[in-house]
Amino acid sequence: GSSTGMGSIAVLLSATFWTALWGPAGLVLATPISVCLASLGRHIPKLGFLDVLLGSASALPVATRMHQRLLAEDVDDAVRLACVHINQQGIDSFYQDVALPALMEGLQANSDAREAHHRVTAHASMGRVLHRLGAPAADAPSPSSVAVACVGLRRDTETLAARMLAHMLHERAISAHASSLVQLTSTDTTHTVSPFATQAASPQDLLCVIVLADTPAPMLRALLKRVHRVRPQAVIHLCKLSREGAEIPAEWLDGMHGDVTLSRDLAEACQWMEDCLHPTSAPQEPETSEDRLALLKPALP
Repeated sequence: GSSTGMGSIAVLLSATFWTALWGPAGLVLATPISVCLASLGRHIPKLGFLDVLLGSASALPVATRMHQRLLAEDVDDAVRLACVHINQQGIDSFYQDVALPALMEGLQANSDAREAHHRVTAHASMGRVLHRLGAPAADAPSPSSVAVACVGLRRDTETLAARMLAHMLHERAISAHASSLVQLTSTDTTHTVSPFATQAASPQDLLCVIVLADTPAPMLRALLKRVHRVRPQAVIHLCKLSREGAEIPAEWLDGMHGDVTLSRDLAEACQWMEDCLHPTSAPQEPETSEDRLALLKPALP
């Protein structure tokens, strides 16, 4: 099966069927015929069921399989699926392409009150998966010298995404803390933040707020005002979560208090934080004589 792209059970059933139909000749021709049928199903959309029946590839995307395991509370199998993907493509790819789409799929599919239990189950299972993978907990106390605070705005999905982003930053040797907006605003409001340095932010000056794309703009602005009251001098970066990868709503920036930057996914937000904390301030050497002359002109009499 591994050498022909077919499932092991499909090879056995095919050999049994063609042997019973044609005898020894069917046994010899069973695998070539089955491979041809699987190839037809792989390249002709109307015959796709043949590839599902005979092929060795999974019929469901990895995110959907992860969502099923979360609903079934099968944390061990979910962690096993996560480890396989992480070993092949890295932890950033797992969070961006598997874990978040699995949560977003449940958020969109279970929209009525009858399925609210499924959402709670999926969130609780994902929380245990993140704990097994080593992601920081959202209810842990904030360290005294943390570089980035990842904050989930108002939903459990956003808080879980904040834990994922904090883990991604940890893998880049950047200290990060994950929390929810309630935890952030319930801390000591007398905490003051030191002024920013010229090249890089000082500890606890960077806040990455995770927000779902369907959040209304007036609600977003009201919630960000609460964040500004707790961290008045912090640099706030918004990370939008959406399954379809839609563009950032333009009305989000209208009337926004202070300078707020936006990113479309966790990978872009992680890169923004890394560039902010570790800027490339080394000057580039001029490549041509004209470039060197342009640099010397201001110093010439």
